[in-house]
Amino acid sequence: MDQNMNPTPKELETLRFIVNYRAQYGYPPSVPDIAKAGSISPTVARLRVKALVGKGYLSAVRYRARSLVVLKDEAGVPVTP
Repeated sequence: MDQNMNPTPKELETLRFIVNYRAQYGYPPSVPDIAKAGSISPTVARLRVKALVGKGYLSAVRYRARSLVVLKDEAGVPVTP
């Protein structure tokens, strides 16, 4: 696992998208939604989500679509769900 617990700029971009998507639609995006919005492959989208989960910015239920929950904002401040 990455020892640096700060998200990379691309991970922050993904986090922002997740936050904005949820605010707009009322539910979190799927991995294909993240991939399409970022013009990246689903594999890269999954890796970014996995990195954000590992760094404590997101939680996700494995094998469950649209289960992303934002735990911290961009500054690393805990968010109330």
